[in-house]
Amino acid sequence: MNPNTEQNNKLELLGQMTGAILHDLKSPLAYIVSNNNHLEKKLRKLDDEKLQNQLLEVIDENKVGLKQIKEILNNIGSLLKNDQDMKPCFLGAIVETSLNIIKPQANQKDVKLDYNFSTQDDCIMGVASQISQVIINILINAIEAYSEGSAERLIKVNLSQNNDKLSLSIKDNAAGISPEKISKIFDWYETSKETGTGQGLAISKEIVTRHNAQISCTSTLGEGTEFQIDFQVDSK
Repeated sequence: MNPNTEQNNKLELLGQMTGAILHDLKSPLAYIVSNNNHLEKKLRKLDDEKLQNQLLEVIDENKVGLKQIKEILNNIGSLLKNDQDMKPCFLGAIVETSLNIIKPQANQKDVKLDYNFSTQDDCIMGVASQISQVIINILINAIEAYSEGSAERLIKVNLSQNNDKLSLSIKDNAAGISPEKISKIFDWYETSKETGTGQGLAISKEIVTRHNAQISCTSTLGEGTEFQIDFQVDSK
């Protein structure tokens, strides 16, 4: 089969799957949001202030997670339709927003996020929500790569500039990935997770390519994994 035909067939299948998923998840998501809001109202009437504050923190984390799910599903739908216009946006701000979204999940697994920003001009042409989706996906993968026995858990996020190129690096110190898996890491339906779909990094690469950028991944077993995305500075 022609590789392009095979890829188009996969994209068509993914579009059909995504449409079905978006439709099927709408009702249960609305149900969970409604229950979350109802529970919050009940909790605010508790006499035990300490317990109330603890449970309300959980409610707030639920809200962040639900918002993230909605945004990701909407972004996937928009990606497949490719109906969002690119406009000037600031990569540093997108990275910071993505880190804030993922911070509760990192805290739950005792993962420290270290962000360094060293650019003069971080303006690019793009769709901020789609770029954020890519960053969040990579960060989630990095967080989930840590096993129970992992010692110091550190994800270093670095944004730097070299002339007209902006380089975003996301590096963890987890177990690493074998060379065999690295060679297929951006392929459709390839995953090392038991519950994974093998679509996250493939979609991420598609988004990056549409932004006229490049994404790469290097890894060493026992040391960790690094993703690097190179964007072009918007010349205005």
